[in-house]
This record gives sequence, structure tokens and C-alpha cells, in this order.
Amino acid sequence: MKRTVIGSLPRLSEDLDQAIEAALKLQLKHGIHILSDGEQRYNMIQYFNQIPGLGSTPRGLRVTGKIKPMKNPYDSYKIRDYLKARELLRKLRATDKEVKVAVTGPVTLGVSCAVAGVSGYRGPLDEGLYEDLIEALAPLASIPLAEGAWLQVDEPGVSAGFQNPGKSVQYLNELARRLEVSNADKARLTVHICGDLTKIPGLKDELTRLEVKNLSLAFSGPQEEKNINLPLKRVLEPHGKKLGVGCVSVTPRSVEEVDAVETVKSRVEALIRKVGAEKIVFLHPDCGMRNTPIQVAEEILSRMEKATKPFVQEE
Repeated sequence: MKRTVIGSLPRLSEDLDQAIEAALKLQLKHGIHILSDGEQRYNMIQYFNQIPGLGSTPRGLRVTGKIKPMKNPYDSYKIRDYLKARELLRKLRATDKEVKVAVTGPVTLGVSCAVAGVSGYRGPLDEGLYEDLIEALAPLASIPLAEGAWLQVDEPGVSAGFQNPGKSVQYLNELARRLEVSNADKARLTVHICGDLTKIPGLKDELTRLEVKNLSLAFSGPQEEKNINLPLKRVLEPHGKKLGVGCVSVTPRSVEEVDAVETVKSRVEALIRKVGAEKIVFLHPDCGMRNTPIQVAEEILSRMEKATKPFVQEE
């Protein structure tokens, strides 16, 4: 098991390079093994404002026309910030650490943009919109995997019911198939779905069809703790999936509200009993922490480190 974060951290500096460096230092301080750039530039939707066919409005990104892949995916903010994080890890003499890139999945990105306005498609559920988004996202997702990083596809829209479960899994599988990487590289592909998955009829059955090697779920918030009741062994069995365990809640807004170390440890132990230690690949906070006060975010990482010491592969 390795510690990681879901992606976003509070903005840590007005200067972007300094913010990414501060995010890396914060994670290194608290024993994170697979590090993120902290998503310091934008929120998870706005990061993709360079994709042709998506445009910024006061309501956020909207679909302005037919979506196409970027001409040069290395120009994308996602790839530029990932490369900056790798460069800064060399500066910090932490090149032994692994890096994760989080890409917003087609369901969450498509619906979020289409509800702000849509041109060129019939509406937020037009299958062509998602087919084109998958084609545009695939190069951005392939580059980190091909270079040895982890790739996390974020899909909070799945538990929010943006699409029916069958369509959600269909689009995620299509994205996974479009990745221009080897099967060995695809072993570092993760889908993260936060929220309560038990409330969506049929979702647990559809997740068995998900063609990825790693599935990160939340188990710690007031609603997310219900996910331990999912038939997790049955969900993981197809394709030999392993589980990322959200073991500490990100809902607190004060240090006093952060989960106790023993509470976090007990959650991990409960998931080990449920699926077996060999099936758990990551330990992480439930979700991103973009809107979490910095003192609270640091306490969350600190308590997670202390609670998970008995379980992780320390380097």
C-alpha cells in the first residue's frame, strides 16, 4: 500500500511555480509516496479550457462547438504542470517519488460544461459530445502514463448521477481503450469516484464492467462511509482490480473536526478485513482539498500518515 492524494490542495502561493513547489513539499513532509502537483492552477473543469470546442463564460466552461483534440497536447496546462512537478522534484532531490496526474473524466467534464451552455450538439446527453471528449482527453491521459506516471481519471459525476451507470462505465472504458500506451502502463491507470455509490441503482453491478486496474473510492465522510457496504470483492474481481481507500474525510473546516488517528486506522483495518490487504493499493483522503483551509489540509495529511504507518510500504 502507498499513500497518495486525490489531486487538489489549497492554493499555496500566488506564483504558480512556487505554489506547485509548496504542494510537493507539503506532501513530502507527510509521507506521501505518489505525489500530485496539487492542481494549483485551476479547478478540475477549468483546467481543460484549451480544448477546442470548450470556452470560458461567467458560469464556467461551456460547449461552444464541436470538440476536437488539441494540436499539441504538451501545450495543455495538465501536462505543463505535471512536467513542472517532475522538474521541481529533481530540485528537491526527491526523484525516487512517483507522480500522479489527475484528468477529469468525460462524464463529469461533459455534463458540467454542457449545462453551462452547449452548441454543436443536441444537449448534455448527446453521445457524440462524449465520443469527441474521449478523443480529446485520450492524448492528455496517455502522455503521463507513457512517461511512467500514474494517471487518475476523476469522475465525481458518476456518483452524482450525471449519466445512467451503464453509460458512465461505457465512456470510461472507451477512454481506457483509446489510451496509446502499453498494457504495462495501463496498470498505473486509476478511476476515482467520490461520493456515496450505494444510492445509484445498478451502479455496483456496472462497476464490475469497469476495465481498469485500480478503483479509488471514498469511505470516510458522513455519506461516503456507506460504501463499505458495497460488494467490493465482486466489484474488484473482474480485470483484477485493486482498491484505493479514502480513509480520512475532507469535509472538516477546522482542525478540531479532522478524523482522529485511531478512526482512520480502524477504517483501513475494516477494508482490509473486507477485501484483503493484497487488494488495497492506495490510502488517500476521500477527495480533493482545493477548498479546504490549509491548516486543516495539513492536519488531514498528518493524521493519515500516523494512522497508516502499520500498512504502508515505507521507502
